[in-house]
Amino acid sequence: MTMGASVEFLDFEILDDSGLLGLVDVFAYSTFVSQDWEYEQLLDHFADQMSKRSILVWECSDGGNNYRLRITKQFSQTSGWREVTGSIAVTNNKLNIASYTALTMAAQFDDQILPGMGEQDFKFPIKNGTYKVRIIQNYNPETVDYDNFQEPHFILEIEEGQTEIWPEVAWENAR
Repeated sequence: MTMGASVEFLDFEILDDSGLLGLVDVFAYSTFVSQDWEYEQLLDHFADQMSKRSILVWECSDGGNNYRLRITKQFSQTSGWREVTGSIAVTNNKLNIASYTALTMAAQFDDQILPGMGEQDFKFPIKNGTYKVRIIQNYNPETVDYDNFQEPHFILEIEEGQTEIWPEVAWENAR
C-alpha cells in the first residue's frame, strides 16, 4: 500500500444518511442499475459487483451518521463489536470510500459517476493487485453514545492477498 513510508494510517470522515458504506474501485465498478431500481435490485447489483471484486459494501445498522473511518495497511489483533473480511481488486492505483447516497445516485442515473459529489477526497493510493480487507465496526449502534465516542467508527485493514467473495452486503441481514 503506498500511503507513504511513514504513514501508518489514513483517517476519513464521511456523512451517510442511510447507514451503508462502500469501499470501491471506481474504475472497475459498474454503477448504473436502473432509473427505477428497487432495493432488492440494488442489493443484487452489489452482490454481482462484489463477486467481481470491484466493491465491498457493508451495513452500519444505525440508519446513518457522520462516520469516522481509519484505513491501515496491515491486519492487526484489533477487535471491535463485529468484523468481516472480504476481497477487493485494485485496477488504477487507488480505492475510494463511497456513501449510500453516492452509490444510489450512480445506480439511478447513468450520467452520475463515482466518486460522488463531495466525496472526491475520500480516496487513497494503493498499488494494483488483489487485497484482503478486514472491516472492524468499533461500536454497537444500539448502545453507542455518539457524542462521546472518540474512536474511529470503522477500521479498514488492508493487505495483499485474497479471501472469500462476499455473497451479499455485509451485515445487511443483521438489522
